Amino acid sequence: MLFNYLDKYLGVAEEVVNTARYMFRTGLAHGTAGNVSARLSGGEGLLITPAGKNYGALSPEELCFVDWQGKVFSGNPGPSSELPLHLAAYFSRPDCKAVVHNHSTYASVLAVTRTDLPVIMDELTMVIGGGVKVAKYGFPGTQELALNFVEALGDKQAAILANHGMVAIGANLREAMVVCETVERVSRVFVEASRFGRVINIPDESYEHQRADFLRKKAHEKVQEAGVI
Repeated sequence: MLFNYLDKYLGVAEEVVNTARYMFRTGLAHGTAGNVSARLSGGEGLLITPAGKNYGALSPEELCFVDWQGKVFSGNPGPSSELPLHLAAYFSRPDCKAVVHNHSTYASVLAVTRTDLPVIMDELTMVIGGGVKVAKYGFPGTQELALNFVEALGDKQAAILANHGMVAIGANLREAMVVCETVERVSRVFVEASRFGRVINIPDESYEHQRADFLRKKAHEKVQEAGVI
């Protein structure tokens, strides 16, 4: 099964590995913290990073091939403990093709202070679809955490896990990483700006216009994926 899966999905496997290595190199993830997955074409399941592996030395052969019932067909030593969270993201958001979870510093500051990230910069709406909410606390690796994440995610592209880190979704791994980097950058601006006092959000009318543009873009992507245009 391992070699069949690698033959068929080697390109996807390499993207997952490269994304995990990129998080490691850029400091978005440290050691074995964080996880990455990608939805496979044809409804066969997903590829997800294994538990307890240092991403700096991760290889495609170590990734876990998991079906939609959570059955593990290959991988070493086994999938990330956050597999329930990844499955919940894919089930709740059919537009989600990739999930990236990390423990980036400034998003983690918001996680431990249970502080939502408000719409203080245009890119937050343009990339994420609006502000980023902190999910209610759930013990890592549990269904409770997965459900709390889905509730906080809503129709956005990211959510923060209370006392944990952040999770981004995307139409592909590249988009999910852009979401991660955007959340971390704006989180840093928010934390630093808060030292000066009150942080001023983008005006409602501007937010609503940007939000409408974001939703039109997502709708256009769905039409393209369906092959209508």
